[in-house]
Amino acid sequence: MEMYFYGNNDGHGGTFAKPFTVTVNDLNESPAVSVIADQTADFRNPEAPGSLTATFTVGDPDMSADKLTLSAESSDSVLVPAENIGFAGSDTERTVILNPAEGVSRWTVVTVTVSDGELSAVTSFTLTVILGPVFDGVSVKPVCDPDTPVSSGDMLTYTAVIPNSGDRDAEVLFTLPVPEHTAYVQGSLGIQKVGDSETDPGEETEIPAPEHDDNLNRIEWTGNIPAGDAVEIFFDVAVSEDVQRETVITNDGWRLSHDPDGVSEVIVTQKPDDEENPPVRIEIPEPECLKGDISGDGVVDLPDAIRILQISAGIETDTVQLCADVNGDGRIGIEELIWVLRKVSE
Repeated sequence: MEMYFYGNNDGHGGTFAKPFTVTVNDLNESPAVSVIADQTADFRNPEAPGSLTATFTVGDPDMSADKLTLSAESSDSVLVPAENIGFAGSDTERTVILNPAEGVSRWTVVTVTVSDGELSAVTSFTLTVILGPVFDGVSVKPVCDPDTPVSSGDMLTYTAVIPNSGDRDAEVLFTLPVPEHTAYVQGSLGIQKVGDSETDPGEETEIPAPEHDDNLNRIEWTGNIPAGDAVEIFFDVAVSEDVQRETVITNDGWRLSHDPDGVSEVIVTQKPDDEENPPVRIEIPEPECLKGDISGDGVVDLPDAIRILQISAGIETDTVQLCADVNGDGRIGIEELIWVLRKVSE
């Protein structure tokens, strides 16, 4: 505040003076923030960090830059929630730290605000998140009720569904061993597209056919799976004739590889402890034992009588089904012989 005097002369030697004051208020200028370039978070490489940083500068003509406050918001709170945005740095050099939500692929506008408590300045930039191809829902299973009894010689149809839930197409190599205790049925292998992505009819391409590698006894397929699409491979197997009773047939061991960024090969394999998508196991149950069926071939006939005679004479024979005992004494003898001869004569 300053005091001044205003004076005047009347031209006749007389003067007068009047004091007045002038108050000069401080002029608060708004802070400043630099432009932040648009950012891209590319997660196609699984080794890529989960967060992204961008540097910028701040300043204020009326106060220290350290006293400025920073805040930010995203136009897509699902892709980048407010709590997933942070800041680092000091004085005029600052960094915004972004942690996009997992499994979400799209873009958002991030607005950074710098305030001195009264006035503020803002800058905005676009963040684009690229997931690349994602294969976290592969499933391999037989088309049957896993509780249904299976016997040797039965035919089983297996399907392998390979969905790409990411945002980029992928050229993949998929391999699946033929389940143990089964044999691949020649000519049963096929493939079809399953998905909702829209494709220009003029761009439709034929899906490469899968193959069976006779040497490695496995199904192999190489082809492109567009983002949002899936392919289903199907084939038949026959349960081995010599399979042991109570054998468990599993479908483990599939493997998928792809190169999402032209540099890094990504390999996806079946997780043995995947509770959400466990391997399907088919159990071959112990068949009901037929009285007198010493050989266990499901028929009571003369070879059973001969085998009983061999046992009684102490001659070694092949596997003997003790459950074929007819009188419950846990032995194979004359009672079983009489039973078999009566059955054969009927």
